[in-house]
Amino acid sequence: MNKLLHEFTVKVRADKGADLPAGSRGAFVPCYAFAPDHQAAVKAAVKALSSQHLVFEAMDGGVRELPLARWAGYLSQVWPEFVDEFPSEARMAELQATGGVFFGPMTTF
Repeated sequence: MNKLLHEFTVKVRADKGADLPAGSRGAFVPCYAFAPDHQAAVKAAVKALSSQHLVFEAMDGGVRELPLARWAGYLSQVWPEFVDEFPSEARMAELQATGGVFFGPMTTF
């Protein structure tokens, strides 16, 4: 089944063992997941966050599909200061094949 790149932001709270700055109770996390549909994408991201001791609390907005062919342009427009911290185009192809999940810079609270 074709895996599409989905983008969405979630609100999480820190559980014991979470690697967040001292005093942080939670974070807003930009999520990126390759999945056949938005429900599978959210489920995969929540599972990956859980493995980092972050507990899903709520969606912050909706889920949208990002065209993989426009990944570089998207990064330079949305995350220009973090471009080097995101997967390369070659790595994106690997993530698409495996149904990978990755995260953008978190905003903690």
